[in-house]
Amino acid sequence: MVRVSPNGNYIFAALGSNGDAVFSFNTSTGAATLEQTLSVSAQTSDNALVADSTSSFLYIARSGAGSGLAIYTIGAQGALTSVPNSPFAAGAQPLDVRLDSTGKFVYVANGSDGNISGYSVTNGVPTALNGSPYASGATVQSLALDSSGNYLLAGAFGGSPDLTMYSFDATVAGKLDQAATTAAGTDPAGVVEVVATH
Repeated sequence: MVRVSPNGNYIFAALGSNGDAVFSFNTSTGAATLEQTLSVSAQTSDNALVADSTSSFLYIARSGAGSGLAIYTIGAQGALTSVPNSPFAAGAQPLDVRLDSTGKFVYVANGSDGNISGYSVTNGVPTALNGSPYASGATVQSLALDSSGNYLLAGAFGGSPDLTMYSFDATVAGKLDQAATTAAGTDPAGVVEVVATH
């Protein structure tokens, strides 16, 4: 997975068992310069990542040895520094990670568990949300937020259901409420990636 930081200064790439790469990014020329590589053990896989809206924190969905929600501060030249106690507990095989539109809540797709861990975050420190983890399809591996910021969508490669849409609870901030589910087609038709355009 590749993400550009919201401030446009950096490109972050999750490279599975090869860890992560950080590039500085010149938006005028398109030039990218490797600034740092973040190594992980051969038994670990960094599968997805997202930077917060201030480009101050990087959240990584990490599976294997030392799995969970890994959180790093983003410093000068994109230097990554692990926050204390990271990685934080999530479900089995975290495969994707997303922030909500406010940047106050983070969600991790737990592939092997078929659910989504939800957290509130303050200064890069997560706290599990009420009701987390939230049920999803088997091998849930892709999350997307719609442009209105009102819905989170989850795609499951193993199905049952293939696609789940959640709304955000009106009473408990950040809590996910299942709004709808659907099949992506005649099985086997697992969802690999979800992209929301509206």
